[in-house]
Amino acid sequence: MNPPEAELKSIMSKLEWNYVRKEWSRRTRSKGITGTYSDIFAALKDLIQVIRLVMQCYEKHTKVYKRLGPKAKNGGLNQFLAEVMEFKTFLEDSFFYHLRQLLPHKMPNEILTIILEFAQTGQKRFDFGFYSKIHLDQVCETIQRKKFLVLTKTLTINLINCIMMSKMDSRGLTIETLMEYFVKDASAFKDLTDEDFENADFSKFSKIPYIPYKKPATQISTYLNSASGKKLHSPVKIREHDYALSQYMM
Repeated sequence: MNPPEAELKSIMSKLEWNYVRKEWSRRTRSKGITGTYSDIFAALKDLIQVIRLVMQCYEKHTKVYKRLGPKAKNGGLNQFLAEVMEFKTFLEDSFFYHLRQLLPHKMPNEILTIILEFAQTGQKRFDFGFYSKIHLDQVCETIQRKKFLVLTKTLTINLINCIMMSKMDSRGLTIETLMEYFVKDASAFKDLTDEDFENADFSKFSKIPYIPYKKPATQISTYLNSASGKKLHSPVKIREHDYALSQYMM
């Protein structure tokens, strides 16, 4: 059995390859990633696997606790893992509900799990669409799905980097903060299934603060010779937007 560090390195290499492949597809013929619930479901499975591997690395990498935040050692990741698994189960139940409508007989969840795993393979994977019924709400739901997908993958990559690298770059957002956003958005997705609501309430979803990244000068001499080299930079303005987290992946 491979050590957890080797497993994390293997997962990271697959994530990097998939990212390069999708970037090439986007530039050539694809219109972009839609961020369906099948995409989120696959990302959740990766996140669960990574969390378990990171927890196994704790004994060898004691400084990981400082990188993950002060609450991580005292049950932070354990509790977050339970939240992720609960949301994964919630999505599974949604898939099962739509699968049962396509099957001739009532089948147990064990059989539906096998069918769902097979239906999530290949280029065109099975997906149930939206929880919202109104078209405008579906547009808002699409935005939240894309944001949540990027949030899930960002957590996965940063958890791997906390073991494989000595530095993590979340542009000012700690992993604990990203976990809080994840839990909040997962709860908001569950509320979309409430039949008592006439209109979906998308104000319950998190607002990710986006801090613009300022590229340094290409040449030190250019900076030293310029007048701006002697001036104090103005504080960076922070704005919140549903698409903000996607900027961190660019």
